[in-house]
Amino acid sequence: MRRPGCLQCQERHVKCDREKPRCSSCRNAKYPTICEYGSKRLRFRQSRYSTTVAVARTTAPIVNESQEQPMPSAEFQDAIEPSVRDDDDAPPRGPDGEAGIQILRNTSPRGLLADNNPIAWQPLADCHHSHSSPHSSSHGSEYPLSPTSSFSSRFDNTTARPGQNGTVLRGPLLESRVTALSSGCELEGEEAGFWAESNTNMRWKSVPNAGTFQTSQGPARILSEDLECKVFGFYITNAGSWLDIGSPDRYFQSHIPQLALTEPLVLSACLACASHIMFLLGEVEKSVDEYYNSRMLELLIPLLSSEEQATSSNQALLATTVILRMSEQFLEVGSDAQRHLNGAASLFMDGITDWSPIESNLAIACFWTHLRETIRICFLREQPCQFEMSYLSLADDDLNVPVSSDEAWTNRMTYLLLRVCSVCWGTSTSVIREDSAATMDLKRLRCLIDCWKEHLPLSFRPWGVHKDGNGPFPVIRYFASWHVVAWQFYYTARVMLAVYCAEDEERTNLHCASTYIEAAVISPTRWLCGLCMSSTDNIGINLNGSHLMAWCGQFFSGRDERKFLLDFLSEFGHRTKWPNQTSCERLMELWDASNRSWTEC
Repeated sequence: MRRPGCLQCQERHVKCDREKPRCSSCRNAKYPTICEYGSKRLRFRQSRYSTTVAVARTTAPIVNESQEQPMPSAEFQDAIEPSVRDDDDAPPRGPDGEAGIQILRNTSPRGLLADNNPIAWQPLADCHHSHSSPHSSSHGSEYPLSPTSSFSSRFDNTTARPGQNGTVLRGPLLESRVTALSSGCELEGEEAGFWAESNTNMRWKSVPNAGTFQTSQGPARILSEDLECKVFGFYITNAGSWLDIGSPDRYFQSHIPQLALTEPLVLSACLACASHIMFLLGEVEKSVDEYYNSRMLELLIPLLSSEEQATSSNQALLATTVILRMSEQFLEVGSDAQRHLNGAASLFMDGITDWSPIESNLAIACFWTHLRETIRICFLREQPCQFEMSYLSLADDDLNVPVSSDEAWTNRMTYLLLRVCSVCWGTSTSVIREDSAATMDLKRLRCLIDCWKEHLPLSFRPWGVHKDGNGPFPVIRYFASWHVVAWQFYYTARVMLAVYCAEDEERTNLHCASTYIEAAVISPTRWLCGLCMSSTDNIGINLNGSHLMAWCGQFFSGRDERKFLLDFLSEFGHRTKWPNQTSCERLMELWDASNRSWTEC
């Protein structure tokens, strides 16, 4: 039987001769590499727990696949306790070699299992099952951990609606209620101490019960090259947090790095993104950026060519495209080919997958990050969204669904702003007629946005507002970055609606028009700029807001406001290498045109 090669050859998909201490591929590589071999997998015979597993499967209730899978209530959240043991004490392993034990405790008066079986053992789901599938074919049926929810929502329904043939809902409501654990992922002893010392500023969290990761079956790597550790550390402490501004689960900063240690494609994406930004900041050489980018392409291109792998069920591929788009955005809009943006859209906007605005897992977090990246291009080029999203259940605009998280409210406003962009910039003429269908759509969107604001939870209120510190703009403080993102999109949408769909009663005379512009355009723009400038410690917020400020700021007429905004965009671009030069040049051109005399001398 052919033995596997070293870890480097496995990542590069090349033949390995297994020479010691270094194979020929590693010796001849144009970039210094460390030749490492994975440890042999251990096999275990069945133990006394096999009988208990059979009893648990027999006594557990039968679930109809067509029924809804409700989210576990808070009472049952602690019922899931994944356990990973040492090799000397390991539990029985499944046919794929994956180990894991799920303990279901009878914390409810009714009990999660039969009354005579308060504690049962159930194998964990296979790491490779699709996260859009509620059942695993290789491990038998999986069972809900909570009684039927008191509410019912269309987001929980997998029944195809008219015009949505075979629509698949993306959310943990249809997923397994367990977390897939990859064998060998636990660090103990000196290795655990090394990670604790290397990441003192970041808290590593376990994979949430609401989502599952599609990972490879290979053992978890521990990076040993100095340069690789430096680049990967930059992603964890910087680039990952910039992508996590919309979700409190911090998938890109804490969960993606853990996934990267077992999934070579995700690791290559993290290294390619981080090395490119580090090169722009002058922290690494150009050759390092090119090396990690070429290594990423070697892994990515074969996957994109595979019909089985290039699907919306491949979470590793979804995360990879979103991460690579982050580094691609560091090009000025004229040089940005948007390859990864369009590539991600081909995976997300497949016409079948329905993305939930109220649930949270890795794939859904990638989807909403992709939408924020799409919004940036819409504003820089004043163009509608290029991707068809009318098949999504989001288009129903049902604000009565039970929204329990702040993240869901932010996602809702993200989608509403994208719709405003598509209506305003999707018409063939620059002026929208009053009797047109676009005007009716904008009026309906105005009502939805006002309704969104009226029903916001109290957590979206700022904890501090004062005037001094941002020049002509207020200083506004919120509890979390996703609150700021939601308000950024809200104020931008208000400005766009006021510009493209002004209310009739406000345009009766010049005085009313001046008052209307001040209240409906200038004032929201001041609040938008204050939001961004009050969050200079969070780079991700200003990456998300710089293009919004640049577009709305064109309506400023005050000299102080113009100068302060232009200085902020220029300084932020110089400090982070974020491409604000095109936006600044456009602002200066628009302001110069508005300052010209109406008579020619």
